[in-house]
Amino acid sequence: MLQPTGKTKEKRKGRPRRIALYTSYLVSILLVAAMLLVLLIWGIRNTPQPVRPTVVVRLPTATDFPTALLPTKTTIATVELPPTLTISPAVLQPTAQGGKLSGKIAFKSLIGTLQTRMINADGTGLHQLVALDSSEILPWDTPSWSPDQQRVVFMGSINLYDQNLYVMNVDGSHLVKLSQLGLYPSWSPDGKRIAYQSRHGGDIPRIYIINPDGSDEVQITVDSGAYPTWSPDSKQIVFQSNGEMANIFSINADGSNLFQITHMTDAGWPQMSPDGRSIVFVASGSEGPLQMYTINIDGSQLTQLTHSNANYSPVWSPDGKHIAFHSLRDGQMQIYVIDADGSYEIQLTHDAIQNSSPRWLS
Repeated sequence: MLQPTGKTKEKRKGRPRRIALYTSYLVSILLVAAMLLVLLIWGIRNTPQPVRPTVVVRLPTATDFPTALLPTKTTIATVELPPTLTISPAVLQPTAQGGKLSGKIAFKSLIGTLQTRMINADGTGLHQLVALDSSEILPWDTPSWSPDQQRVVFMGSINLYDQNLYVMNVDGSHLVKLSQLGLYPSWSPDGKRIAYQSRHGGDIPRIYIINPDGSDEVQITVDSGAYPTWSPDSKQIVFQSNGEMANIFSINADGSNLFQITHMTDAGWPQMSPDGRSIVFVASGSEGPLQMYTINIDGSQLTQLTHSNANYSPVWSPDGKHIAFHSLRDGQMQIYVIDADGSYEIQLTHDAIQNSSPRWLS
């Protein structure tokens, strides 16, 4: 059996030392790695995070703007609107400053064909008046009622060029042709006569008077005349001249005492007040055409009532406190009511149709 030599014994003694050394190296490396890992984790947890900015929204105040751009303080007037009705969505119930509106207002409406409708002045009771059962007459126009409101005189026509005057009861019975080529009739307050304009025997319209039964027709004006209206005592007629400068004149019912009331441009559609002291009419003025005015019967105290263009056919309320008229100011003809001094105005009809030529009944 061979025995180990001295070198072999030394080699065997040195191997455990090397293994221990290597093990210590490895343990040291692991410890260092563990410490590095701990330091890394600690560093991540303790690294400060970026702070997100907080956005504050602030409404601008007066100090953020130049003084010149700031709005000035404005006082807004409080206006009491008329209450609406539930009876008809197209109608308002007016309450004017001059007092509660009373009576009835008849007016023209273009609903496919021309019709005459009536409404209470307080906005209720809108309805169509009796339709004429006659193939000769187109829908009636410009009616004027007798003082007892039992009969009505109106303009009817076979065509657009042949206007005639007719009288009938308000229920549509007893239709009678009164005169040929008659326009814009006005029944006298005493009920005895009817004034109207006609082109009898000439090319210009003149004012005529006729009895309600068609008798005793008399020419009143020598020169042109249109839109006659009576004084309360039935002794005087106010009318529009149709000369180069249309103006308002008065004349006695017998044709005497012709007097020029206005000296304006294109004055027309006169209506005498119930007390006979003043006239409402339409004329061109400094604020545009077709403004509405009142003037005393002697030509004094001219007052402008409206400040919007395109006003037509004014008519007084029976108590003289209000005036009804139609206007095209918004592009469509509608009926309006204004106080006699022009202080308060309302729109009476709001239909999507044309409404015009009001007549105010008691």
